[in-house]
Amino acid sequence: MGNKFSVDTLKVQLKMAITRLNLHTSKLTNENKIAQRKVAELLVNEKENSARIKAEGVIHEREHLVAFEVLALHCELLTQRIGLIAASDKCPEDLFVPVASIIYCSEKLPIPELKTITQQFTAKFGTEWVMGLRTNVEFIDPKVRKALEVRAPSAKEITDTLVEIASKYDVDWAPEPVEAEFAPLVEEKFLPATVKPKASAPVYSEADEAEWYPKKESGIDRGADDCKAPDSADPDTDDLAARFAALRKK
Repeated sequence: MGNKFSVDTLKVQLKMAITRLNLHTSKLTNENKIAQRKVAELLVNEKENSARIKAEGVIHEREHLVAFEVLALHCELLTQRIGLIAASDKCPEDLFVPVASIIYCSEKLPIPELKTITQQFTAKFGTEWVMGLRTNVEFIDPKVRKALEVRAPSAKEITDTLVEIASKYDVDWAPEPVEAEFAPLVEEKFLPATVKPKASAPVYSEADEAEWYPKKESGIDRGADDCKAPDSADPDTDDLAARFAALRKK
């Protein structure tokens, strides 16, 4: 079974897939309710960190529920179009999304019927065509693709889920205010040295020069002699006076 196309086989497998998908939906719905109650209990006991971790599982279960429900609808549509599929040499374009979604999920969900259905489509429309749908996400139902995407829920998703659960089970809990997603630009003075703009060479004005290296005062021209240090045995004073004189001559 599965190596050769059979209308009866495809129809039976589609119906079995619908039944199994509905069973998984019912089971997962109950498990999700239990998980939500546990999250509520953790919030009551002020174990927010544990509640956040548990909430991730709640989110993933909800996403799988979406995938199960959408796939069941696709299988029902294909069951109604079984005659059209059997009579067509090529897959009708309006069935690309249901077929592609089933092929995509046949390797991601524990629904064995999906694998058999994929084999039937392969026998009917060819391996190359099926492989093209398997690798081309354009035709996969976006709800299914998003639901089965491997990712970690964002902090906002987790917080929103906690708020919803707290409201549902009358838990007195509210999230703490969070910082804005995009913080304002940091003032330059607080930037680390490695990213601060390089300081340019100092520019001295004439006022600075007059203050540091006085030349004239009250109309009297002060020459190099005026910059000489008074007689002193202090070598530092002599050295400083010589440096001022040298600067004066430049």
